[in-house]
Amino acid sequence: VFQGADTIGEMRGAPEHLAGTIAMPFMIGPGTISAAVVTGIEMSIGAAALVIGFTMFLTCSILILMKFSHDHLRYKHAKYIDRYFDIVGRLSALLIGTIAVDMIINGVTGLIHKV
Repeated sequence: VFQGADTIGEMRGAPEHLAGTIAMPFMIGPGTISAAVVTGIEMSIGAAALVIGFTMFLTCSILILMKFSHDHLRYKHAKYIDRYFDIVGRLSALLIGTIAVDMIINGVTGLIHKV
């Protein structure tokens, strides 16, 4: 049974994580797409397909391994695991966001040199 205003806080989580939850997709999306486009331009079709296949295999393997680890450890260390995933997600977003900013700077620098 819902108990008023506190229910919204319980369903959405702590407000200190709300800014990161909103900002991450905006940072990750352009960086990932830009990195994929630049990598795809520099490689042949076969090499790009091989990289995509290997990346998908590696990502799925890591995801399955993390799922089994999470299921095994979540009852003993739930608080630490949730915090760890939050930290890893933020670090991944920082890395991809850094790649995006670097690509933007390189693009603007290249545009300035052409003019």
